[in-house]
Amino acid sequence: MTPAALGAELEFCSVHFLDREKKATIGRQTVPGVLKNRAEIAQIDQGVCGQDQIVRPVWSPDVFRWFSSRDYPTAMLVESKISEVKVRLLVDAAGKVTQCTSLSNFDAPTFNRVVCDTFMKRAKFQPAELADGTKVPSYYINRVLFKIGH
Repeated sequence: MTPAALGAELEFCSVHFLDREKKATIGRQTVPGVLKNRAEIAQIDQGVCGQDQIVRPVWSPDVFRWFSSRDYPTAMLVESKISEVKVRLLVDAAGKVTQCTSLSNFDAPTFNRVVCDTFMKRAKFQPAELADGTKVPSYYINRVLFKIGH
């Protein structure tokens, strides 16, 4: 098989890495952030090819209950630091968060740690589903904004 033929096949059905843009394409979806390898991406979305399309993504009715002002890191609050943390969560077929990866880049890693620790402890999801109702691993992207209001 020629590389061109392989690339054409992968365009619809598998994974492309776009290193400069720090993104990967899975099927027709673009996933931001640095993904380590093909195995990680396969874990994110096993239903890319053929009939196994995800028809219902990961979701949760309780998203706004996961964070409160009490989660603001005290040291960052004292220093009047603000931040926006964007994360990608890997969610297994049971709806449990198995990994949190920060997609943000900034000077205060305390915010990253707080956000990922909080998601890992508090987040509960309904898993992604295929057309036949099979629950599959997938991903969820969210952002948490830490700001000091006046």
